[in-house]
Amino acid sequence: MISMDQDEEREIVDGLTPRESRVAFWLARGKTNREIGLILNMRSRTAEKHVEHILCKLGVENRVAAALQLMTTRRGAWR
Repeated sequence: MISMDQDEEREIVDGLTPRESRVAFWLARGKTNREIGLILNMRSRTAEKHVEHILCKLGVENRVAAALQLMTTRRGAWR
């Protein structure tokens, strides 16, 4: 299982809260809202709201575009 270690947790995505950054980490790996909720110990609806905020803040319309942007800009930090 992939997880954010201490160094990666310090790599907060510009413009996102620390919690949104953790959600973004899993979003970029193709996890569903339900899976993100289970991993981060939150309800799937809470994960869904975080994803909505992430999409808005990144200026993208869908999860795939968000994942692509996150993986492109976070290449070194999120291996």
